Parts: sequence; structure tokens; C-alpha cells
Amino acid sequence: MKKLLGIVVLGLMLSGNAYADRLGIGEKRLDINFNCTVAGDFMLKAGFPIEAVESAKKTHNNVNFGYKEYNHPEDDFILIHLNYNNNKNEYSFPDSIATRWKSEKKGIEFYYTSYLYGGGTLWEFENNYLGEEDFLLFKYSYKVDKKNIKKFDKKFDKLIKLPDDDFVKSLLLLTKDFYDYAKAHKGGHYFILPYNCKAS
Repeated sequence: MKKLLGIVVLGLMLSGNAYADRLGIGEKRLDINFNCTVAGDFMLKAGFPIEAVESAKKTHNNVNFGYKEYNHPEDDFILIHLNYNNNKNEYSFPDSIATRWKSEKKGIEFYYTSYLYGGGTLWEFENNYLGEEDFLLFKYSYKVDKKNIKKFDKKFDKLIKLPDDDFVKSLLLLTKDFYDYAKAHKGGHYFILPYNCKAS
């Protein structure tokens, strides 16, 4: 009986892995998971008033997201950025591709850039690697004009109907559009917050 129970449990474990979503949708954990809280000390050193720091902690204290590794036939592997839904305790729909860049900042070897778009706002995630499991995230917010809202929405509506490989390729192109928009409006962001992040 114990042997039979062991076989059943092993079968359930294997089937769970076999049917894990290739894009990370609905998963509890991804290949890299980030738990972030507002970097209050950093804000104070940067000259933010204590009232602004306390307000940020009350309204925007936690940011949770992750990267899903995707083996694409035209690439070695791609990292997909997904936000974590705290209410459902699972990852939601893919937001963008996370791209790695060499850093010129002191003490930071490299960083990842990814994006979250919705409701006429584009959030840029600049995720700086500090060593071991530590990251310093800067989250920039940009208002998107009507022309680009229409452009982004149209592209997103098309890609959600595609099979996985084509979806990821189209998401990569949309991520390039997000990057170009943020670069063109650098310095024009209306909101920025720093976060201390732990990777797991």
C-alpha cells in the first residue's frame, strides 16, 4: 500500500511539472523571483523628505515580480517578466521581456530592464544586481500619449492570440517599442521609486 501511495504521489509531482505553463502564467514560483520593498534609507540619502518616504511605504511598499526562462527556437533563452498577483498568490500574464545590460555604475556589474504597461501608463523596471541575492530596483513611470496607447494596445491584442513561440517573439518586439518610448521620454517620467529586492 505504501509503495502504491508513493507511485501516486510521484505521478502527481511529475504531472504538475509536465503541465507547468511555458509562459509562467498562474505559477507560484518562476526561475527567478523578486520580493521588493521601498528603499527608505536610499530615498533619505537622496534628499527625499521623511514625509515622502513614509507615504511611499504606505502606498507603494511592496513590488513582487519574476523572470521566467523561455527556450525559444531562435534564441538560447529569453527571460519573460511577469508580475506577481498577491491576491491570487500566483503570477499573472507576461508583461515584457527582461533584457540584461552591462552597467557603468560603480559597484553594479549588470542590470535588467523590463516593462509593465496598462491604463495609459508605462512602468520601466531597472533592476540593478548588487551581488549574491541583492538587487536595487528603480521603477520609473511614464504617461503614454494617445497615439502610442493605440499602438501598444493594437500590438498586445494581436500577440495574445499567438502560439507560445510567436507570442514571445512578438512580446520581444513590443518590449523594444516600450524601450524606445522610455528612452525618448527619459527625464520626463512623472514618478520614480527605489526598492531593495531579494532574489530567490
